[in-house]
Formats: sequence, C-alpha cells, structure tokens
Amino acid sequence: MADNYSNLLNPELSISCPFILTLTLVVEDQVKTHSEANLKYMDLEKKSKTSYAKWFPSVEKEAKEWGELRQRLGSGQSSVVSYFLNITAFCKDNNETALEVEQDILNSFRKNGFELISPRFNHMRNFLTCLPFMAGKGLFKQLKEAGVVQRAESFNVANLMPLVADNPLTPAGLLAPTYRNQLAFIDIFFRGMNNTNYNMAVCGTSGAGKTGLIQPLIRSVLDSGGFAVVFDMGDGYKSLCENMGGVYLDGETLRFNPFANITDIDQSAERVRDQLSVMASPNGNLDEVHEGLLLQAVRASWLAKENRARIDDVVDFLKNASDSEQYAESPTIRSRLDEMIVLLDQYTANGTYGQYFNSDEPSLRDDAKMVVLELGGLEDRPSLLVAVMFSLIIYIENRMYRTPRNLKKLNVIDEGWRLLDFKNHKVGEFIEKGYRTARRHTGAYITITQNIVDFDSDKASSAARAAWGNSSYKIILKQSAKEFAKYNQLYPDQFLPLQRDMIGKFGAAKDQWFSSFLLQVENHSSWHRLFVDPLSRAMYSSDGPDFEFVQQKRKEGLSIHEAVWQLAWKKSGPEMASLEAWLEEHEKYRSVA
Repeated sequence: MADNYSNLLNPELSISCPFILTLTLVVEDQVKTHSEANLKYMDLEKKSKTSYAKWFPSVEKEAKEWGELRQRLGSGQSSVVSYFLNITAFCKDNNETALEVEQDILNSFRKNGFELISPRFNHMRNFLTCLPFMAGKGLFKQLKEAGVVQRAESFNVANLMPLVADNPLTPAGLLAPTYRNQLAFIDIFFRGMNNTNYNMAVCGTSGAGKTGLIQPLIRSVLDSGGFAVVFDMGDGYKSLCENMGGVYLDGETLRFNPFANITDIDQSAERVRDQLSVMASPNGNLDEVHEGLLLQAVRASWLAKENRARIDDVVDFLKNASDSEQYAESPTIRSRLDEMIVLLDQYTANGTYGQYFNSDEPSLRDDAKMVVLELGGLEDRPSLLVAVMFSLIIYIENRMYRTPRNLKKLNVIDEGWRLLDFKNHKVGEFIEKGYRTARRHTGAYITITQNIVDFDSDKASSAARAAWGNSSYKIILKQSAKEFAKYNQLYPDQFLPLQRDMIGKFGAAKDQWFSSFLLQVENHSSWHRLFVDPLSRAMYSSDGPDFEFVQQKRKEGLSIHEAVWQLAWKKSGPEMASLEAWLEEHEKYRSVA
C-alpha cells in the first residue's frame, strides 16, 4: 500500500499534501458467503461444460477460482470482506490546487492498477467515514447503497491496510525523513539497531552531500560533551571547526613524538615499534627479524630517556648494535640493522622529516573537544603522509582508551580513498582492531570516500576494506553512473535491482536542496532524505566559491558567524527572509503570551 501514496522509483507519483488514508471493512457472515460460493461454483461449473464457454473463455478460470474459494471458506481458512478504501486530502482552498492534488492521487494509485473514483458532492460523507466508530452508525449502509463498497477475500483486504512500515530508526538524533515522508532519526550511538559497532562508512561523489550529512553528526557528539577529530583534505570542515571553537591544524604544522604519553613501556613498546615500522617501510617490507630488532631499540631508548627519547636514540641503538661484537658474525642481522638505519634516518632530528617526529611539545592536546587536521599539504609526499596518518590513528585510539567510557568519541576520516591508501598490511590490521574495539569505549569511526569501489573491491586497500567491513552503518549517496554500473557488473549480488535503480536516481545535493541516501545497518536498509536549513547549508558547504567567500569576509574583519550569515543570505536570500519573518512573528506571540 505504501507504494501507492509514495512511489520510491517515481517520486512524482506521490501524494504531496497531508492526507488521511482509511480502510473500513466488515467481515461477512461465513455461512452465507459459503453458500453463495457453492452456488456460484455450481453455476459456473455447469456453464464451463457447455458451448457458453466457447463464447466466454474466462468462465473456466472463474469456476476454478470460486471452487478454491468455497474450499477455503468451508475450512475456515478465509472469509469474504466488504470494504471501503478512502483517501481524504487536505490542500489549499483553491479549485486549481484541489484538481492537481486529485489527479496526483488518481495517477499514483493507477500506477499499481488501482482505479479510484473521485467523490462528487459526497465529501462530507467520506470524511465522516474517516472518523473512529462513525461507519457503524448508518454510514456503511449509505456507502453500500452508493455502490462504493467492494468485496474481496480477507487476505487481499489485509494487504490494503493503511500501515506505514518505515522504521523510525532511533528515538532522537539527526532528523532524516524517509522517502515515504515518515520521521526517522540517525544516532550512531543508539544501542537498539542490532549493530555490532558504532562505525560508519560513507561513499558518494562530489556534491552528493557527504559533508552536509556528517557535520550534523559531529555537532551532536560535541553537544553531548564528547570530542571529535577530523582528518580532512580540502578545508571542508574549517567553518564548522571555527564555529564550534575547535582547533584547526595544518598538516605542515603537525609535530609528533612516538614516545610521548607513554607510562608503561611494556604495554606501549609494540605500538611504538609498529609506528616506526610503518614509517620505515610504508609498503610493509620489514620482516619479523626487522621488527624484533626494532622492538629492542624502542625499549632501550625509553628505558634510557623515557618520554625524552627520540627517533635519533632508536637509530643510535641500531648503529651500536650493528657495530657490536654480538652480531659481528651475523651478516644477515647486520644487513637488517643497516637497512633500518637508512630507512629511519629521514625521521631523525636532522633528517628530511625530522621536524615532524622529534618535538618536545606534540601538536595534539587532549583538552581540545574538536580537532580538524588538514592533510592536503602532505599529499605530494606519500611516505610522510602514511607516517603522519598512522601516527594520528594511534593517537586517536590511545585517546579513546584513556577517556571515560561514557564519553562519546568520534573520528572522521574524509577522503578516505587517499588517506587510507596503505600498502602495509600492518596498518590494515591495526585499523581493523581499532574499529572493532572502539565500541567498548563509546567510540566511532566515520570513513568517507568518493566511490564504493574505494571500499569494497579488489582495488581497495586493506585499510579501506577493513574500515568497510567493520562499519555497521553504511551510507550510499549519489554515485558516478559509469563507475556504479561497472561495479554492479563485477559484483552483481551486492545490491538488489530496486536498490540499483534507486541509487541511480539520486541527484546532487546542491541541485535538489537535499541529500538522498541509502542507509544500511547490518541487514536493515532504508531510504532517506536530509533537509538542512540555509544557515547550516552555508556553514557545512565545501563548495569552492563558498569557501573563498567566507575566507574573504574573514580577511575583511568579520567573525566566522557573521561570514556564514552573509553567505546564507547570498545563497538563500528568500528562504532566510521567510525564516526571519516566521521567527519575528512567533517572538511577537511569545512576548504577548
């Protein structure tokens, strides 16, 4: 029934105004209907064996149907029901508008084979039928006399019940109405969705509305007292960060120390070893012997200087070991030591990237509620980007573990197809472990890419596949038509035909003023739209001209709030004016009250 008043594939075949859909039914007397079925069957059976059947071939089919019906009626499996299906729509008191709404309703039901009849001079009668207990007071008799009451089996009538089965998802959260205009809320930390974790994977092309969808989720976490860390490439979260009083850091200014915040080397040695291993070989070419030697160097460096230890100390230990008599007759071990010395030299104090990893005061502090890390400046240095990303992931995981478990924690990795392009299997394993254990600490990872292929294909990195496989929430927005068609050819079982058609019809957020997306939570799938007010649209916008407009206004001396306000008026002037008028009107009523 829901497809009649709101067609998923053809939104124009929907009822666009408030309406009441009612089904009034009466179960007829079983004995009488059984006798009627017997008489009908016997009459049609006799006709089907005469020349009458040659002129009316359908008589044999009718005889068979009545024969089956009388058997079901006789055994009590079914009943005959008289019913009246009625739709009452509420629109503007305008003849032209009323005619348009009437045609919308007729066309919407006609698509599925229902021919409705518009009442003439009987609107009050039909409206009264919508009210509870009114049909029994003589109205149903009038409906029968008017010839608008139909008859069918109970099973068929049950399928006409005006039930809306869209799942509201959670009691509160981000408002995302379903495609059938039912209220639904998204809260990734809600415990009643049968989800195994709170992680989310999001994929959609440029302009699909990814940042506009994720930024409200970030705000909800911050409003609850939690913290959020965003890895970005392209300044898409800069306005939100400034609005929320967060800390915005450029990748060029990031400073780390692998030995910072360590209190127990026995618990942290392997983590530091893994970090240095990825820094030394982003492609994962170190073997177990390399890592064993590196672990010795990490422990020795920390025991000597504790938190003041640097990568230089690790390299010095490796050099001393290479020159020691212990390995004098082990050329293979010495070769491995020399390899790690060369690989880690670029991260020493005087090395190419030494300034990033030997700081006395690391850039990331635990007191910031929102941190946005812009990593676009490191993209042309892939080795450094991998080292920085892995260091950041370790920092996030440690902060999640050290904070109270009832505190909501969120890590957003935007442009994940670039930031998670690790060849090192160790990174994928680390991410998989982090994504699985974050739930215990009320933590969530949101990973965003441009294309589903970046997550779920043979071309995807092990880290990206780990992020996809360990995300209970999956959001599919508008996809590149060509890439999505190719993906469906390679993986035909991933989406149902209806889902493919629906995703293919998704439009760009800036063109239709809302985001369309498919939400999958484990085995549950639902279709949603996200509508955002003009002020939030301006703040969440990652469009190039919008970003430049805000930056120009900031240079002119305006605050971030004033700059976003002016952008909202520039992009959505009439909408802002109507909202201000509505606000003034309701403020007036409030003051009077």
